[in-house]
Amino acid sequence: MLSIVFIETNKSGSSREAIKAAEAMGYFTILLTAKQKFLSQREEFPDVHEMYFIEDLSVEKIKEKLTFLSTQSKKLKAIISFIDQYVYRAAQLTKLYCDSNMNSEFICKMLNKIQTRKALKHYNFTPFFSVYNQHSEDLKLFIKENKNKLPLMVKSPLSTGSKDVIYVKTPSEFKKAMRLLISKYPEVPVLIEEYLKGQQYLAEILVHNGSYTIVAFVEQTLLEKERFIVIGYGLLPEISEILYNKLHQLVSSIVDEFNMDNGSFHIELKYSDDQLKLIEMNPRISGGVMNSLIEAGSGINLAREIVNLHVGERVNMVKTKNQYAYARYLITHTTGVLEKVTGKNRALSLPGVERVYIKPRKGAKMGSPLSMGDRCGYVLATGGSLTEAKARALEASQEIEFHIAQDKERGVDHND
Repeated sequence: MLSIVFIETNKSGSSREAIKAAEAMGYFTILLTAKQKFLSQREEFPDVHEMYFIEDLSVEKIKEKLTFLSTQSKKLKAIISFIDQYVYRAAQLTKLYCDSNMNSEFICKMLNKIQTRKALKHYNFTPFFSVYNQHSEDLKLFIKENKNKLPLMVKSPLSTGSKDVIYVKTPSEFKKAMRLLISKYPEVPVLIEEYLKGQQYLAEILVHNGSYTIVAFVEQTLLEKERFIVIGYGLLPEISEILYNKLHQLVSSIVDEFNMDNGSFHIELKYSDDQLKLIEMNPRISGGVMNSLIEAGSGINLAREIVNLHVGERVNMVKTKNQYAYARYLITHTTGVLEKVTGKNRALSLPGVERVYIKPRKGAKMGSPLSMGDRCGYVLATGGSLTEAKARALEASQEIEFHIAQDKERGVDHND
């Protein structure tokens, strides 16, 4: 039986939607997970035909399981992961166990923020950056040499989902952030980057036989505090010719530089001083609401098409609709324990609302978000313009209320 192995998933979002797509396409789906709680929630995964718990998801443990699966009546068509730390591992194992035309070399380089910056340093879309090597440089001297570049973004090259990404405005904040990351990752260099003002965007790209498609271009709304949390995503079916040309030049350069034949990646950009600047890049589809957002606006199920790419089937990038869509993430600033959530059905009943997703369950610990993973859910809406789609999502989000401990707190920050 034709089978696809998925290495780890989240309960919802792009990684889970890929499994659902594979199951709907007729593949036997196998999930390898390090999340033991999934076993006790097995009935919530009807799209997963077989689930195996592997405590550390090490290469050797995964190989043991893949060898076992290969001895059964299962033909492994692909080994896929949509989770950062396993994307490259899955690509490597695909080469060993499957007949695949996917290339993994670009994934390894793209996962490392320092390697990515160095590979693209000669392009004008790369902002200023510098790397602090803990074992060969003096911290005081490094701070002194770069403090005139403030404000800066201080990052671990291993960061994902805005974890370990810190915005600093003053020399004291700069020093504090550097020491924090050095103590947290004593063997890992620290990356600093120019802070850019301007509108932030995200683009999803799929590469098939060396040709790329920009599947989606998304405007982002940020909660700009010490940690930059994205709280809004607006799908743009149309963009200006100037922006379109700049975007294609940038994407074409990345595809050529990384020698990509087949694969998918997403990039985050700032439009600053009439230039598109690259601020982040990851060799996978963006998680969370992204796949649902793209499907709501264009009809393209990108997670499904990425699965098609992995198994060597035809990839369909034809839009069946062309409308604006906006996803508003829910957050809370109240610390405590969640008692209940109300208002979901009222939100769903409002015009244009496509989906309401609530992440935390009763008893969950709640608090201000420090990374993308701390967001509490989202409202997804469509409209005839971005303004209308955004207004609908915001109106629906106002219906959602998180009841935390003895207090009640609206689940979204409405200050745009």
